[in-house]
Amino acid sequence: GVAGVAVALMGLGCAGTTDETAAPGPAATTAQSGAPDCAPIETREPNVPDQQPTFAGQRRACAAPASPAFDVTVVARGLDTPWAVEPLPGGDLLVTEKPGRLRIISASGELGAPLQGVPKVDADGQGGLLDVALSPEFDRNRTIFWSYAEPRQGGNGTSVARGVLSQDRTRVESVRVIVRTQPTYDGDKHFGSRLAFGPDGMLYVTLGERSDAPMRPQAQQFTSHLGKVLRL
Repeated sequence: GVAGVAVALMGLGCAGTTDETAAPGPAATTAQSGAPDCAPIETREPNVPDQQPTFAGQRRACAAPASPAFDVTVVARGLDTPWAVEPLPGGDLLVTEKPGRLRIISASGELGAPLQGVPKVDADGQGGLLDVALSPEFDRNRTIFWSYAEPRQGGNGTSVARGVLSQDRTRVESVRVIVRTQPTYDGDKHFGSRLAFGPDGMLYVTLGERSDAPMRPQAQQFTSHLGKVLRL
C-alpha cells in the first residue's frame, strides 16, 4: 500500500499578520536609523495581535517592482475555473476544473470532453478538483494522480486518488483513493493542494490548514494532516 508520512510543518496560516510596530527587515531599513526607506506593502492592523513575527520586518517588506517582458497566448477557451495544468507526452495538456472535471486539451487547443471515472468533489468555496500529476513512469503505466476536496460524512477533506488513463483517453480506470486527510471538517477553505514527484520518486502533497480558527492550531500538530506536506 501507499503510506503517508508528515515530513514538514507549515507554520503560519494566512491570518497570522504581524504586529504593526514590528521593525522593518533589512530590505526596508537604513543601517543607522532602522527607519523604512519605502512604504511597506502591508500596513493594516494585525488581525491576530498576539501572533508575533519570527523575525523583524517579516510582514512589513517593501515592494520589489519588476516589469518582465512576456507574451500571452490563449490555448483554449470554455473552461470553468481551470485549476491545474499538466503537460502530457506529445504536447497535449491535462487540465483540472474546479467543479470536478478533468479534461485533455490538444496541443492545437481543442477542448476534450470531461474524462469519466473522476470521483465526486465538494466544489463549495475553495473546494473542488485541485492538482493533477503524471506518474514518473506514465509512458509505461499511464497512471495519473490528483487531489480534490472530497465530500464525506460530517464534512469534507482533501484526498488524493490515482487512476489509469484509458487508451482512448476518455476515462480514468482502476481509480483508488490513496490518502484521505484527517480530520474531516465541515468547511470550505484552504484545502491545498499541489502534487509533485521528487527525485526520490516519492509523491509530495501540500495541504491547507482549513483556515478557520478552530483548525489552524493543527498545522503545528503531528497528530493531524492539516497544514502539512505529506510524502507518499
